[in-house]
Amino acid sequence: MLFGFASHVDNDVRAEWARNALEVFCQEVFNGRDFAELLEAKEDGATNNASDGADAIGDLITDLLHLARKHGIDPTAIARIAVANFEEEEEEEAREDDEDDGEQPF
Repeated sequence: MLFGFASHVDNDVRAEWARNALEVFCQEVFNGRDFAELLEAKEDGATNNASDGADAIGDLITDLLHLARKHGIDPTAIARIAVANFEEEEEEEAREDDEDDGEQPF
């Protein structure tokens, strides 16, 4: 068991957990707008397809780093570990997909 859940958790489940937290954050910070609504709202003049949804994700990550610092946790270390975990989980899921497709991993 992982955190009280089944031992196999895929990235879709992880993304859903994050979306649940983000929905609460959006309600608080973005005047009651939900995440789906923010994803559709393109910034005026944006040339890189930026959306308010991308801003919401970035703002939540930033605020989590503030929370970490407030509690004596190094936010830079958390960011570094989070990116490494993300990359590892993406690679793991890609390997599992390859195995499901009958391909041999490298």
